Amino acid sequence: MNKILLLCCLFLVVSCAIDYDGETRLVLKSKISSIDGVAIPNQKVKIYVNDNSHTDLVSEGATDQSGNLTLIFTAPTLNRATIDIEVLSESPYTYLNKKFIGLKKEDFNNFEYKLITNIYKPENFTNFEVTLNRISTDKEIKNIVLEGELPDEKVYFNQEPQDLPYIQTNFRVLKNKDYVLKYSIFTITSGLPIKEDFTTSISVGNNPATYSITY
Repeated sequence: MNKILLLCCLFLVVSCAIDYDGETRLVLKSKISSIDGVAIPNQKVKIYVNDNSHTDLVSEGATDQSGNLTLIFTAPTLNRATIDIEVLSESPYTYLNKKFIGLKKEDFNNFEYKLITNIYKPENFTNFEVTLNRISTDKEIKNIVLEGELPDEKVYFNQEPQDLPYIQTNFRVLKNKDYVLKYSIFTITSGLPIKEDFTTSISVGNNPATYSITY
């Protein structure tokens, strides 16, 4: 009886693990630089494979003096498995961590993916806030988007577009950069809502910036 229980437990452990294609290797070639384009040596990079139930650390290393790093790992078998890349700062934490989430095998061209990215110091960014001033009860604002180089700590791939239940009005932005703010205003009528799209240029200096929308 004990042997049967042991075999069942072993089967459950094996069946729940992430499956890998032992014949296929994927290659990550990364280049890590600062906001000024200066190569960052000794920057740790980790690769994880995730199937929504389990996560495996499959490869890790550190950049060379030119900010380059090549990592090779075994490809997961299932198409639903995703590949996450984490760029980690170690003490004294000069740079912010950055994570790339949701890559898939098909994102690798000839089994290779090139990751060229900047990472940022905390002093590189400031805040940009959109203030909303609603004066008409028959209007509402949606789809506020800020385009440009953003110091995102997480970058998502292969995500289905979703209607978020909230409107983002506060953004972390880089100092001394130009951005494009886009938004839509809907006029509610007895029929279908009337949509107007707006685009405006935003220049951010060293200090926090704001932009007011009245609708």
